[in-house]
Amino acid sequence: VQMSGETRISVNIQQITSRFQSIQTTAKEIVKKCEQAVSDHEAYLDKYRQCSEWLAGAQSRFESCRDGSSIGARQDLVQRSTGLRELLTEQPGAISLLNNTFELGEKLYPSTAMEGRELVRQQLQELQQALETLYDGVSSAERELRAKLNRWTGFEECSENLRRWLQETEAQLPQELELKTTLDEKRAKLQSYRALLHDALSHQQDIVNLRDKIESLPEKT
Repeated sequence: VQMSGETRISVNIQQITSRFQSIQTTAKEIVKKCEQAVSDHEAYLDKYRQCSEWLAGAQSRFESCRDGSSIGARQDLVQRSTGLRELLTEQPGAISLLNNTFELGEKLYPSTAMEGRELVRQQLQELQQALETLYDGVSSAERELRAKLNRWTGFEECSENLRRWLQETEAQLPQELELKTTLDEKRAKLQSYRALLHDALSHQQDIVNLRDKIESLPEKT
């Protein structure tokens, strides 16, 4: 059946219109997908930058706490130990930040070429490795500083106990022999002096222990 010229024109217009609408629909879908891909990538890069900056700052703080002063003075150890414990309390938040970065990075895989996926995967692995290495170091350094502080505490307790005993004993012990009238009084005084001597001899090991604790201190200022 031969179509009239008007009919052919009508068919052509319909075909053109249909193809145009198809192109328009496809273009809209592609634009929408591309916009989402761009938005997702921006979100990932922002989170990656945030995570990287936090890690760099935490690493700097760790190095400051780890190295500290060359003299192991107690106050220096306390300050460094406090800094390390603060880093340990931030570990859950750091892990959460890393997990969020992973989620955003892995979300990019469907909309990213192979080379880009490999780059994101490498970035995520480096972040994870850096965080694990950081906290391995923080935990190890914190244990080491805690052990040093325990030695200081042991020394201070031993020293304070000895100082208190010396003060109490010196108050009881006269510089000269106290004269007594009767034999019984002299015997009683002798007994008290012997008790003081026995007490002093029993504290001889405490002096040895104190010297040992001094030798075991991290550094002697």
